[in-house]
Amino acid sequence: MNTRNLRLVPYSATTGSDTASAPPQTPVMRAASYAKSTMRPGADPRFNGDVSLFDPRAAGYQDAILVNANGSSGSKLKIAVATGLHETVGIDLVANTCNLLLGHGAEPLSFHFHHACGAADSGTTERILAGIAEGCRQSGAVLGGGRTAEMPGMFEDGDYDLSGHATGMVERIGLLPRFDCAEGDVLLGIASTGPHAHGFGLIRRVLTAEGINYRDAAPFAPSITVGQALMQPTRAYAPVAGAVLRQTPAVKAIAAITQGGLQGSLIRMLPGHMAARVDLASWRMPPIFQWLRRVGDLPDPDMVRAFNCGLGMVLVIDKLRTVSALKVLRDLGEKPLAIGTLVNRSGGDAVRFSGALAG
Repeated sequence: MNTRNLRLVPYSATTGSDTASAPPQTPVMRAASYAKSTMRPGADPRFNGDVSLFDPRAAGYQDAILVNANGSSGSKLKIAVATGLHETVGIDLVANTCNLLLGHGAEPLSFHFHHACGAADSGTTERILAGIAEGCRQSGAVLGGGRTAEMPGMFEDGDYDLSGHATGMVERIGLLPRFDCAEGDVLLGIASTGPHAHGFGLIRRVLTAEGINYRDAAPFAPSITVGQALMQPTRAYAPVAGAVLRQTPAVKAIAAITQGGLQGSLIRMLPGHMAARVDLASWRMPPIFQWLRRVGDLPDPDMVRAFNCGLGMVLVIDKLRTVSALKVLRDLGEKPLAIGTLVNRSGGDAVRFSGALAG
């Protein structure tokens, strides 16, 4: 089939007819209504829950590499169920997945979700879908498809799972990481909004061991509860990373700090001949991480393996173009932190920490 002149035309998600009467408000149709608010150039305006199309030329791409990423909200969902705070888990899902695309220099374009539960509760489902749509808007991706699957017997009452798939593109010439990473290139850290969606197995063990309730006032932020603090959503870094990539050739690699914490995420972004030397004393951990370290009696090695420790993204910047990258970031209102440099690996650990976490 010749798809060169593919035209994306709207049709009813139920019948394929432009004039079909309004469908019943099933979860899929509610998702379709949210999808309308996430439209972007190149996106398929149709929404049937399962399959979507995307026209890369309409989005401005000429010689694009397709980049795909899978993600989930992880065990943070346990806290959402326990607290009834379901508004932000959809943001977590989309941002966590789309942030992974940035590690290859890719722009998030489209997102599909899968919401599995025992029996769908309309109120909870609506809040989850609203969060997914908000996550798509923050990441600049269209909500291309998704499905709420009722699976009786697979989930306890109230439990559910969220997973998703993001598609992005990058022009071939802009693919990251670059292989010209060199000794002395600078590591710039960008702030997180909290633990994001990782490390929650350890967090729940710490709270259980200390007898801390999610409804307790957060000692580090008394105006909110522990649960509310932990449910702060993952930050979507596409606007920041995209601006730097568009405005300067300085970026050589990007790490979204996800599974494996700061240590594991930095390892994944490095070309084999380079290591990262990170000074843990070069930034101050936000209060929530200071509190987790204290109540959990967690040493620095455990902290950097489990958490982002206050840095949700790290950029590798050409040592000769640091000033231009800093200007772009500061113009966006960011406060980037120089946390270390690249060094030749020549044996030894891929990530080499010095100093102690401050805070």
